Amino acid sequence: MYTASGSKAYAQIGVESAVMSASQQQLVTMLFDGVLSARVKARLFMQDNNQQ
Repeated sequence: MYTASGSKAYAQIGVESAVMSASQQQLVTMLFDGVLSARVKARLFMQDNNQQ
């Protein structure tokens, strides 16, 4: 239980650090990566009829 929340905290810090040090081009790339990731998750949820 604590491991999952701890790893999420470290992941969040990693993302924040990447954003703070990224160029404008890198920020756009990160944005599109997030969009693609959300799209994949949405497709999987829809395939399982698991709408949230």
